[in-house]
Amino acid sequence: EMLDGIRAIKVNEFDGTKVAMVLKDLADDGLIADVEYGAEGSPVIYITPPFWTHQSILGPKGKNRKYTDRERREMLKRIMEKMKDANPDELSVVDMLGNQLDPDDPNHDPSFMMVRAWWD
Repeated sequence: EMLDGIRAIKVNEFDGTKVAMVLKDLADDGLIADVEYGAEGSPVIYITPPFWTHQSILGPKGKNRKYTDRERREMLKRIMEKMKDANPDELSVVDMLGNQLDPDDPNHDPSFMMVRAWWD
């Protein structure tokens, strides 16, 4: 349902069909636990990777266990790389307050990181 709604949107440089295809690929790879869509002047999407193997929006991947910090950091980087295909004007890893972070920074817990994509 969410993908159908996103697919129908064409605002500024936001191509809903392209974005929906990228999100579907990420979901198929088990990289999405949550997606939030909204507007910050223009369309924005926040993608949170799963904390546990059973938290993918498409259901369990493997046996039920918590992902390690290293695995979550790798998921964030994979999401960032794939989201480039949707051509956002801004793409970054952020914390819950919207501060940009380096997913490899050992001083920040990847449990509080998500990917932000924004189109102008």
